Amino acid sequence: FDIGASLYSSARAGGDGGSSLRWFRNRYQNLTGSPQPFDHIYAWEGQEYNATVLWDSFPAQVVPFVSYYNVRADARPNAKHNPLRVLTQVARLDDHVVMKLDVDHQATQVALIQQVLGNRRISALIDELFWEHEVAGSAMGCPRLWKGRSGHGWSTMRFDTSQGRGGTLAESYELFGRLRSLGIAAHSWV
Repeated sequence: FDIGASLYSSARAGGDGGSSLRWFRNRYQNLTGSPQPFDHIYAWEGQEYNATVLWDSFPAQVVPFVSYYNVRADARPNAKHNPLRVLTQVARLDDHVVMKLDVDHQATQVALIQQVLGNRRISALIDELFWEHEVAGSAMGCPRLWKGRSGHGWSTMRFDTSQGRGGTLAESYELFGRLRSLGIAAHSWV
């Protein structure tokens, strides 16, 4: 499950990172030795792409295993495009589920994480979680890291640091700790 997927072959236009879809496939190919390490890939991306550009970014052998939703992930619990709702419909407890969350929208990401933490049916399905939790106080907010480029990365983000909003580094540690206490191998994603 790649929530904030960009294109398979590259990062989204204007993005600073690489392709998470390609990275995960390559990484798990190396770990499993299988040319197709995932039974299926579910991806959400809010940046609208031309269908030809989107699907041309995928290798032909990957296309049959992909469900790509070119819409913003919706954090409302029973929303049509809530990835966690879809997860509960398609995953089984014996599946190895890897999820990445990076939609560059604090409220959406924290709401989805709170759903994972608050619903054992959901959390029991997730084995690994990679989350780019953008927070105030992180070294990722240092403008020097972004080589002084205005309008890039975390250096331009504003965070809701109100208690309980998940916008501080201390709250990030607490959320990651709670995910791990549920048995989810939770990693920071950048």
